[in-house]
Amino acid sequence: MRWSNCTAGTCRSGRSICGTSIRLPGSFWSFSGRGGRSGAIECFGRKIASWPVVALAIAYLGFGLVITLSWQIEPLAAAVPSYIARLIYPIDKPDLDPLRLLHFLAIAVVVARFVPPNWRGLARGGLRGAIRCGERSLETYCAAVVLSLLASLYLIEVSDSIAAQFLTSAAGIAALVLFATCLAWIGKRSRQHPKLL
Repeated sequence: MRWSNCTAGTCRSGRSICGTSIRLPGSFWSFSGRGGRSGAIECFGRKIASWPVVALAIAYLGFGLVITLSWQIEPLAAAVPSYIARLIYPIDKPDLDPLRLLHFLAIAVVVARFVPPNWRGLARGGLRGAIRCGERSLETYCAAVVLSLLASLYLIEVSDSIAAQFLTSAAGIAALVLFATCLAWIGKRSRQHPKLL
């Protein structure tokens, strides 16, 4: 589904709308979690993280897992009814497909329900790296594009075994966390020095 009237490759306005529509819920939850909650935001947050909504979100994530596994497991692919396959395929990956947006929102609802806002684990270890990647999302995304190309080349030319796939995924995640951490450190250091211009 394209959210603009442009043809493929001639305009990027659809993608900016897609990016904005993903960032808006994140901004809402970020704002509402920093003590600036109004009564309406508090009420909306309780309704979003209510058990019926969370149960629907978990069911949708389970459905997505089954569909994803059906791409690799042939008997599972045969179990997916043809009317569901016609409904969900083709999944539009370059732009924001509604099913992908629902998947993102389902993850956000489940996390909002089960992770306390002031959980100390968010500031420790590997999760700190994930937070750094989120703080530098544009730079991390650009680095991830280059790393995914390198990982694809490795998997095509060297080995595409399960072990190689796990290795490239782990190495890519570690490289992105290191990259985002370095960017955060550089940003912090540059704020300590007086600006010349």
